[in-house]
Amino acid sequence: MLIVNLSIGCLDIIDTPSINNTRRAITKSNIKYVQINNIPKETGQEFCLVISHHSWSKGINEDLHLYLSEITNQPTWTNNLAGAQNAINDVVAWLNIPIGGMGSGDASEATLQQVLTVLQGGVTRTPTIIRVTNSGIITAGNKSVSIYNSGVANGIVLGVTIKPGESYTWSTNLNNETLAAISYNATGTEFVITTL
Repeated sequence: MLIVNLSIGCLDIIDTPSINNTRRAITKSNIKYVQINNIPKETGQEFCLVISHHSWSKGINEDLHLYLSEITNQPTWTNNLAGAQNAINDVVAWLNIPIGGMGSGDASEATLQQVLTVLQGGVTRTPTIIRVTNSGIITAGNKSVSIYNSGVANGIVLGVTIKPGESYTWSTNLNNETLAAISYNATGTEFVITTL
């Protein structure tokens, strides 16, 4: 896995141009230069933006790992060198918002949480549970589907026989994945179907 580091921690990013893969940042006591790792031009690699933050209240470093292949609501963040650079530029811009008239960013825990909220773009999903004794289709777009044959006769799911007492479950793990439509036939038996 290739890691693109933008270590902002307690730093205020004061300019965004990159010179020789280095960005200038300032702390209260001195100027630091944040090095972006040298990225070889290889295909099939996973790009990850790592934002480091030191939590003074907890006394630990906390890293936020953003895998570019899993970010779907930032179209310029592609899983390649150009996408990694776009991600860095966007995060630097987000953290360089004037706060309290100071004119520089504040990479506090609250600011990093705001960035995470923007990137996650989460969706609240309501689970459903239904009992069916006929045929039908579970529409596409679910994150998880489970079908249990609670009846006394065989039924059919996706063209395959499901015997009494058997169940099938499908789920996705990535933010941008959903399931295709699933056909079933519970005529003569009963299915309990849960979706999310």
